[in-house]
Amino acid sequence: MEKYITVTYLNKPKTSYPLKLIKKLFKSGSKGLLEGYLFPEYSHVLDLGSGRGDYLEAFCYHGFEIEGFDRCIPESPLDTTYNTTLGDLEQPLPYKNNSFDIIFCKSVIEHLYYPEKTFKEVYRILKEGGAFVVMTPDYDSTKQVFNNDFTHRSPFTLKSLEQIYKINNFRNVTCIKMRQLPILWKHSYMLPICKIAELFYNPNTKDIFIKFSKEKMLLSIGIK
Repeated sequence: MEKYITVTYLNKPKTSYPLKLIKKLFKSGSKGLLEGYLFPEYSHVLDLGSGRGDYLEAFCYHGFEIEGFDRCIPESPLDTTYNTTLGDLEQPLPYKNNSFDIIFCKSVIEHLYYPEKTFKEVYRILKEGGAFVVMTPDYDSTKQVFNNDFTHRSPFTLKSLEQIYKINNFRNVTCIKMRQLPILWKHSYMLPICKIAELFYNPNTKDIFIKFSKEKMLLSIGIK
């Protein structure tokens, strides 16, 4: 597993997607995406499962105080100088109680055997009123390709994602489905085109617009 990030991600080119996503979720109070939540720039953020550092860079660019945590660090990480702690995401996290304003976790919990342990630990290390923001594949729309990644262990639906928050005492839980297509965040009138594009979907498609019109993410937030 030590080489997972290197093998899976380092051959993929760096894109502007992390910058756009962090701006959309945490900077603009964006309609439909964490609507109503505003996060000050000085918020102390933990990127749980920080991988090669794409989102560490994006948070830093947008003015947040950021650090990362992952079970492995790539052999050739992005050119970052951020504090990243190495450890097991399903073991007690090496942070004091009430340490972070925001914990961000994208494309991670589906890789865990016991994600409920991680939710419990996140609750402990969040400050009172802090936010746990999770993104994970929507199993209903990705089941055809979910197991293409052999490390996927725990599929989530809207209902199961909401449940795992509430079981671990989070409040004001909100879960939605979203498409990873930044053009839709600016031009929602294109949504009907996406619904048409879904008709042309097949699991092997290389067309990003068709792929992410069909394969959605779950976006969720819970407050301590």
